[in-house]
Amino acid sequence: AEMMTASCASALLLTGEESLQGIVTDRDLTTRVVAAGLSPDLPIAAVMTPRPITADKNDYVFDVMLKMVSHTVNHMPVMDGSRLIGLMTSQDLLSRQQGSSPVRLARQISRMEKIEDLHAAVREAQLLLVSMVSAHATAHSMERFLTHLTDAITVRLLEMAEEKLGLPPIPYAWMAAGSQGRQEQAIQGDQDNFLIIDDRYDAAQHGTGVPHRQPHACDGRIPAYWLDDKPGSPLPPTGQLAGASGETDQPYGED
Repeated sequence: AEMMTASCASALLLTGEESLQGIVTDRDLTTRVVAAGLSPDLPIAAVMTPRPITADKNDYVFDVMLKMVSHTVNHMPVMDGSRLIGLMTSQDLLSRQQGSSPVRLARQISRMEKIEDLHAAVREAQLLLVSMVSAHATAHSMERFLTHLTDAITVRLLEMAEEKLGLPPIPYAWMAAGSQGRQEQAIQGDQDNFLIIDDRYDAAQHGTGVPHRQPHACDGRIPAYWLDDKPGSPLPPTGQLAGASGETDQPYGED
């Protein structure tokens, strides 16, 4: 912490054996040491993040942004092969941009409390797309941008569903298939999503539980998007496409 303060740095990179070993950020010290009540005399290896997500020196700035958004990190070591040559931070990226950016928008989405706020985020995303076209961004970059925004809004909607309905009685996973799953989300595309629920699911006991989170997410998400709100687009509200984890091999393995 003293080294970071003296250097006005928000992270330290740890190297050894001619390779990057880990990273420690100011947030790590706050959450993993101070908030946890641990001794400041702990070795730094005890609180570092080993094998952090990295960027290559030849990566495009936009791809680094998306990687930061995808992995929810604010610091990314830059590598030349196996050699550490620098550190990119979200603040570096934000300070070089005017107005909105994918990083800032993703942060805002994670803190939004209302469906209307997510609608506004979509409108901002549309403006970002226009600026990307003007900047001659590749189709691949725009597809990845749309996918990451779709993921961010979906996650926030599921969190909002749990805040409204309470925690589910059994574990579940929301699955993204199709273009979203391939990170090829396009404008005016459809959504292919489904739920996987724990093998302990019992219709009589959990009939108003996990499956009914499905329409909540769809109903909030599809009208808000750049997607067509087509009749029949949301998954059936009865949950008949939601299967227990042990049952997914049969319907999807044959597709």
